[in-house]
Amino acid sequence: MEMNRRAFIVNTGRVLGGLGVVSLAGLLSKSGEAKSYIRPPGSLSEEEFLNRCIRCFKCGEICPYYAIKFVGTDDGKSMDTPMLIPRENACQLCMKCGEICPTQAIEKIVRDKKVIAQKVKMGIPRLNKATCLSWNNRSCGICYMNCPYQNEAITVLPGERPVVHPEKCVGCGVCEMVCLTNPASIWIEPLDDLASKGRV
Repeated sequence: MEMNRRAFIVNTGRVLGGLGVVSLAGLLSKSGEAKSYIRPPGSLSEEEFLNRCIRCFKCGEICPYYAIKFVGTDDGKSMDTPMLIPRENACQLCMKCGEICPTQAIEKIVRDKKVIAQKVKMGIPRLNKATCLSWNNRSCGICYMNCPYQNEAITVLPGERPVVHPEKCVGCGVCEMVCLTNPASIWIEPLDDLASKGRV
């Protein structure tokens, strides 16, 4: 019998979570410290989100870009809740996850660029100029060219040197996904992780 999409997402998430693959990517920072998650666009504040999310996996099922993954079994509090790992697959802001969420843990937001800019904040962009190709006299600018809020969330100085503007960024992570350096020179930090450190 052919496995349907939801079953595939659920089973794959649990298998990988059990192996510490999916959850490890979301749980550990570069320093090995525990961290928070980047949630789908329109998600409520972390505490409210966890209270409302019923772990139905519908958001992952409907995502046409397979950007939504699920926290694994080694984080009991957040287990089976949706998250994004932009480096692997960024959010394309289709907003379908909010349309299908049965509890409004992910709010329904119209797919309109201006509305999304006002209501969506998945994380904060960070840029490492020391490793960025454009900031080291090498032609790139790929983050700027792919940003859905070009000239707003990311602007460029002469030499295609990108500058991030956190107040204008929705945190989709497309910049992180397309960055040519490894690790990425531009990335998204989770809002809840920053809040716990008193940085937002």
